[in-house]
Parts: sequence; C-alpha cells; structure tokens
Amino acid sequence: MSAAPECVRAFFEEVFRWFPYTPEAEEWLKRSVTFEVEDLNSTRGGGWWQPAEDKVFLYTAQYEAAIHELAHAWWHYRRLGVEDEFMAVVQRLLLIVRLGVGFRGPGGKPARLGHVLVRQIVADLAVACPALRW
Repeated sequence: MSAAPECVRAFFEEVFRWFPYTPEAEEWLKRSVTFEVEDLNSTRGGGWWQPAEDKVFLYTAQYEAAIHELAHAWWHYRRLGVEDEFMAVVQRLLLIVRLGVGFRGPGGKPARLGHVLVRQIVADLAVACPALRW
C-alpha cells in the first residue's frame, strides 16, 4: 500500500524546492508525471520510471532515488529519435568524469569538478543535440 497522495505531493514539492530544477522542467514533470511512494517513513531508496503509465514510483522517501527517477522521466521522451546524439554526450560525460577523478586544483585543493561538469554537460548537450535543450 502506498502513501496518501497528498503526502506524496508534499514530498515531491520538497524535492523541487530543495534541488535545482528549471521552472519549465518542474512544471512539465508536475503536469506530465504521476508520483507514488510506498513508504515515506524510510529513506532506504529504490524506485522506477514506468513510461507506459508516465509514473515515477519510489519505495521510500530518498532524495537520490527521486532525482534519479525524475531524470528518467524527463529524458525519456526527449531522447526519442536522437538516441545516437544523446549517447555521444553520455560517453563524453563518462570520459570527463574519468579524467577528473582525483584532480587537484591550485594549491592541491580538490577541484570543484561537479560545477565544471554540469557546465560542460549543458554546453555539450546544446551543441551536440539541440533537440535535447531544456
């Protein structure tokens, strides 16, 4: 049995409030996807995206799982017809991550790799696959 719909809505509102979604992404996800959470009292994780039902299902109220499944929902329709371009960007991302692991910036301080990666990914998507712009 799943959590009450109003409690699930409140959980996803919290996800959208705490994590950086563009207004258009947030609006599309709220309009186009249904949400279900089995247990809001646990954060052990897990879930799935079901395209046939446009549904994100989470076993628990874990932020990481919510973000992960929302990403599946967001990209599912946007990648259709541009799979090769999409995978080329993913491969580039993996290369950037592999090259950046353990990188130290000036003075030996860890580089702000996450910030750099996000900017690079957005730039790559915009150039390599205009249909995927968000």
